[in-house]
Amino acid sequence: DASGQARADNGFGIELADTAGAVAFGGTQWSDGQVVYSSVVYTLHLNETGAPVDTFVVVTPCCATYIGWANSCFPRQGGGYGLGGRQVDTLGKSSAGLFLFAPHGALDTLIPYIQLPEDWAGRCGKQTPDGGYVITGETNASGTSLDGFLLKLDSLGNQEWVQTYGLTNRTEYLTTVDLAPGNGYYLGGQLNAGGGNYDQWLLRVDSTGQEVEEKAAAFLLAMS
Repeated sequence: DASGQARADNGFGIELADTAGAVAFGGTQWSDGQVVYSSVVYTLHLNETGAPVDTFVVVTPCCATYIGWANSCFPRQGGGYGLGGRQVDTLGKSSAGLFLFAPHGALDTLIPYIQLPEDWAGRCGKQTPDGGYVITGETNASGTSLDGFLLKLDSLGNQEWVQTYGLTNRTEYLTTVDLAPGNGYYLGGQLNAGGGNYDQWLLRVDSTGQEVEEKAAAFLLAMS
């Protein structure tokens, strides 16, 4: 019961703790007694036997916070954890968010990526070899559909660049990012194949987010 309020909890990721045990990450509802937040990100610190030691919820005034997707968390260089997710304001506008946590699971910093009037939903994050961060997810920045995006931040959370990926008038999602050789990135998600059908989607991009290679589900299945 991460919130202590007997509300539904959803777990989406776990990392080994810096000392012993582990820290789990998820989302839950939460109320301050006046407002019920539809979602807040939580962390649950567990000891080496799996018993809960402490729990923290991320509450930002007038904004719901959402964990990205499965395995959207990651260990930070020098200790602690990071998470790619999003926050949603009272008007329903979504901004990608970089959540940075201390080693015991308390929030250090929440860095939102706000680009009004667009929506940016963060789904996964990773720390990069230069000490910065990347977040992937989807956005309606094209104005006609949802596209995948990759956002690069420096070690202080300042934007370095952002790239979007997808087809015109199609809906695509990117839900995971991982490091590739040569300071590039692997991106995974789903691609709208038309007729309500979605294919698995894998992109490889270089260190500036430029597309190097793309694979769709049919090719991947044929090669497996």
